[in-house]
Amino acid sequence: MAIFCSFWTRTICSHQGNLEKHLQHFARRPEVDISICLCLCTADPFALPVKGYPWPLMAHHLDLHLCHGNISPVHTFLLRKTVVETCGVFNESLNACEDEEYWLRCAAMGQRFGSISTTYVWYVQHDDSLSGKRAHQHEHDIQMRFAVSHLLENRPAFPRAGKYLGRLAHAAGTLGSARGAFALLPDRAAQLLEECGLSLLRAMAEPETHGEETYLALTEEYYVTQFFSLDSEEISLLPTTLQKALNICKRRFPSLAALDAAELSKKRESLLQSLCCPIATEFHVPTRPQGWHAQTPFPSQAAQKP
Repeated sequence: MAIFCSFWTRTICSHQGNLEKHLQHFARRPEVDISICLCLCTADPFALPVKGYPWPLMAHHLDLHLCHGNISPVHTFLLRKTVVETCGVFNESLNACEDEEYWLRCAAMGQRFGSISTTYVWYVQHDDSLSGKRAHQHEHDIQMRFAVSHLLENRPAFPRAGKYLGRLAHAAGTLGSARGAFALLPDRAAQLLEECGLSLLRAMAEPETHGEETYLALTEEYYVTQFFSLDSEEISLLPTTLQKALNICKRRFPSLAALDAAELSKKRESLLQSLCCPIATEFHVPTRPQGWHAQTPFPSQAAQKP
C-alpha cells in the first residue's frame, strides 16, 4: 500500500477532491515523487466573488525554478513516504523558510517534482506583519540564497537542466532578494548583490544547455529579463562584479536588453504565463463558518467544506 505525506496549518482550506487529484497525478506519473497543486492566496476565501491571486505554479523543471526561490506554499505539496525516508523531515532549528530548505534538499537528492492545475488549496494571508518580522523573514530568505549557491557548487546533478540555467535562475532570485531586503538589511543586501554578480558571471561562462527544448529557452529569457528591469540609478549602485556580469548579459541578449520598461514588463508577463501551469479549475467559495473573520485561522471543519 502506498503511503503519502502532506503538511498543513490552520490557515489552510482545501478544494474538495484535492487529495484525490493528487493521487490521480501520482498514478499517471509514477516517476513523480512530490506532487504540487495550485494555491489561491487571499485575505478572505469566503468572499463573493473570490478575491485573491493564484500563486504562479511552474509547469516543468521545478528543481531549476527552486534555484530562483520557493516554488509554492507548503500546503500545496503531497509527497510519497519514500521522500521522507530518503531526505528526512523539516529542519526544526530554522525559524522561517523550513519548507524551502526542505524542497531544496529533496531536489538536490534527486527527488522529482510534478505540477497539477486541476485542484487547489486556499491560503489566507494576514496583513499584520511588523518590520521586525519582515527583517526576520528577509534574513532567512538570504540564508536560502546562499544555500542554493552551495548546492550549485557541490551537487553535480543539481539542477537537472544544468548549471548554466541553475546559476542564471539563482542570480535572478538573488537580485530579487537583495532588492527586497535593502531597506531593512542594507549590509546583507550588499552581500547578495555580490553573490548575484558572481553567479551571473559563472552562468555567462557556462555553455548554454537548453538545447531544443522550448520550455527551457523560455525559462532562460524569463530570468534574463529580470536583470534588465534595473533602472539606471540602481545600476549605478551595483558592485563592479555585477555591473560586469550585466554587460556580458546585454551582449548575449541584445534584443531583450533593447526593450524599454513597458515592453520588458509585457515580455516578462507573457513569459511567466507560458512557463506556468494553465489553470484547469474554477475557484469556488466555501461556506463561511459562523463567527469566522479574516484574522481567524480556519476551523478544522472548514477543510471538509466544498
